[in-house]
Amino acid sequence: MESLFKTGEFADLCQTTKNTLIHYDHVGVLKPTEVGENGYRYYRPNDLFRFKTIRSLTDAGFTLQEVRSVFFEYDPDTLGRSVAEHRTELRAHIDRLAHAACLLDEIDRQISSDRDVEPGAFFLEERGDRLIVNLDCPVDSMWLKGADAALSDGKAMETLERISPEASLSLYGLKAYGALEQGRICYDGGFYLLPESVTSEEVLRLLRSTERLCDESQLETVPAGVYACISEVGLQEKAAAVHARLLEELDRRRLRPRGPRYEVISFRLSDVAPGRVYRFVVSVRCEPSDA
Repeated sequence: MESLFKTGEFADLCQTTKNTLIHYDHVGVLKPTEVGENGYRYYRPNDLFRFKTIRSLTDAGFTLQEVRSVFFEYDPDTLGRSVAEHRTELRAHIDRLAHAACLLDEIDRQISSDRDVEPGAFFLEERGDRLIVNLDCPVDSMWLKGADAALSDGKAMETLERISPEASLSLYGLKAYGALEQGRICYDGGFYLLPESVTSEEVLRLLRSTERLCDESQLETVPAGVYACISEVGLQEKAAAVHARLLEELDRRRLRPRGPRYEVISFRLSDVAPGRVYRFVVSVRCEPSDA
């Protein structure tokens, strides 16, 4: 006589729970071989194969109702179409998970970088070439104003999202030129600083193959070199004083600034609403003044 397992024993054999087996019975995908007068359910050893099949199908994305149809209305063509649909959904889900992982990596990188910022500190930093996407509208502050600015920013953001998940979190910045005028910064444009991993070739390829994105003339390479930097946390109005101090430090150290000064929000996810405290770094490429 074939040996039978009680529900608890069979659950242990399947490495599952009694409640799961009871649920499978109610759905109709795995019914016990016998139900005793005392209400106990009994399963055959061969029911383990059916349980493993159910688990394989549900792990592959099938619902229990779909599993039931496979068992009782098996049709290769119908099952094949269902497998194709689940495979498509699974690949899309994998892509979403990969996208999320990239975003988390970039957020973690920005958080780690933000922790290293010492407000008010002056430092010299060796940097490699970095790409920026310039906004094609005039700017005069860290916050864009007007319909043209909003349109330009929207196109830039769409470009960043098409480049990579990390690029969608690119740091925002402004370029300043010349001396301060009556304590006011003169900006000549806003930009997004692309991640170091992004190359100009892949961005140009994207811009040339896709309509409605930023023009390739808006792509600019910030040259490698030694950069003088000051990190700060404060209101927007504090930026002018930081720019002035940076120029003073360069003069005191007999360093000559080369090109515009770059003012970058140091942590993309910090609060940058008008009138609120924000984190930023002002930097400029420099060299010895006697060079």
